[in-house]
Amino acid sequence: MYFILLIVIFKPIQTCIPTQNVETVDSFPCKACSKIYDATCQGAGFPSPTNYCLKAADVPVTYTVGTPPSIFEDQSDMCYTYLDCPAGTMEQFDSIDEQTSIPGNFDGTPTFAFCYETGAVAGKWYSYSDGHDDEMSGMRCKNQ
Repeated sequence: MYFILLIVIFKPIQTCIPTQNVETVDSFPCKACSKIYDATCQGAGFPSPTNYCLKAADVPVTYTVGTPPSIFEDQSDMCYTYLDCPAGTMEQFDSIDEQTSIPGNFDGTPTFAFCYETGAVAGKWYSYSDGHDDEMSGMRCKNQ
């Protein structure tokens, strides 16, 4: 009898409370490379309807570590993503070489962004658009 009573009392204590906040685990797989999508983006319409960029979760941006697509001669492991902006926004990359923001592929296909996990340029991000790569410091989906 006491055993059943103990189960009835202690079992609810072990269950999840519906109002409990559950912390999500960030599954960012890259080691030498940091996230490149602009973390300051606030979402559609913010800070204003004419000047905004989408949050990474709204794009969505996912990162992969592995062998790059066959267009690259160097098949070293990379951290990479494809930026594919939703309708009403355009790809924008902050080029380090040109000190300016540059667009993605002119044909509208997703732009490949990559970062070497090892070697002399480990940790540096590049966008690969229209057949050439540019070192970059950030990327976003910006309103048009």
